[in-house]
Amino acid sequence: MQHLPMYRRLAGLAALTAILAVGISPVTAADEQPVELPTILSVTGGAGFIGKESLESVQLVAGIVNAHGGVRGKQVKVVLQDTTTSPAIAVQLLNQLIANHVQAVFGPTFTSECNALAPLITHGPLVSCYSPGVHPQAGSFMFSGGVGSDGMAAAIATYFRGRGWKRIGIISSTDASGQDFEENFDKVMALPVNSGLKLVAREHFTTSDLSVAAQLARIKSANPQTLIVWTAGTGLGVALHGVHDVGLDVPIMAGNANMVRAQLGGYQGFAPKTLLFPGILGMTPLASSPAGVKAAQKQLTTAYAGEGLKPDLPGALSWDPTHLLLDAYAAIGWNATSDQLRGWIASQHAWPGINGVYDFAKYPQRGIGVDSCIIARWDAPAKEFVAVSGPGGSTH
Repeated sequence: MQHLPMYRRLAGLAALTAILAVGISPVTAADEQPVELPTILSVTGGAGFIGKESLESVQLVAGIVNAHGGVRGKQVKVVLQDTTTSPAIAVQLLNQLIANHVQAVFGPTFTSECNALAPLITHGPLVSCYSPGVHPQAGSFMFSGGVGSDGMAAAIATYFRGRGWKRIGIISSTDASGQDFEENFDKVMALPVNSGLKLVAREHFTTSDLSVAAQLARIKSANPQTLIVWTAGTGLGVALHGVHDVGLDVPIMAGNANMVRAQLGGYQGFAPKTLLFPGILGMTPLASSPAGVKAAQKQLTTAYAGEGLKPDLPGALSWDPTHLLLDAYAAIGWNATSDQLRGWIASQHAWPGINGVYDFAKYPQRGIGVDSCIIARWDAPAKEFVAVSGPGGSTH
């Protein structure tokens, strides 16, 4: 493993827990003026709860950094700019930051927002997008968090093969996230290894729809063995309510942006018997993970426990990209240019995070791939996500 900054080389986490609990830094010599971290997230709007969890994660990472002296002797301060779940506002905010010569941006949260920003950053700043649904061009100034939708689609197909679920239905939202996943799932289904799988029904809905009963009735008539519901936020509740109402009793594979305990807790009256997600290692750790990954995962759970919380997927998606960008600043300095930050991140081939060991040569602009995807089942009584597969959706 590479040389890591002091705040990442923790011999034990008991002291960290105590520090976070009382909010006191053991280092007082850091510069009084903190470095501001421009953070573009959606904390209001239709899926604002997802952005709030991302913000919480970024703030916890900043707390860890500050508790151990900051980065290069400077404390860091998260400065939020809310997109209100609007790509147009995300563009306005980024243009303002570009005018202020900002070199790097934390966020945004959603596929549509990140896609809207991509044309603006041909010469920087670096954008650390927290959505796995974007696929930045290799060498660009945008990096994407988590396992990509292509990797998730591959893991889902592998899991379906292992379970013997050959007849598949899919209903996806017409937004950028839904379209992206559907495109990648079609590519995966066309592979020879998946020739035994059959897509028997395909339907769509908008995130503003109040009912999808007609679409689900058509899916039910196709007699699928499993159903993919790909959307984020309130759309999942609408879709699951429709599944319940039409009496479609099959395992449901849902978009993983919905791996949020508070959200899923509201579906008790109509949740399916089996609700699955293409999760990530940070949500469902494996005993076989390398020591550096386990240490990162322990830091995550300890930090959240200090706040009386457990990490949901939005927090787990933003955790590694936030650490990674701060590590780049620690290595280069606060005067680093966008080019230097991009180059440092791209040079990392064994960076340990909560979601695996990142290799940006193997997975440009992302660092991790399908092997970091774990199929997880929502255990409603325990309010926990339980791993039901190995890496990449393997059931063996």
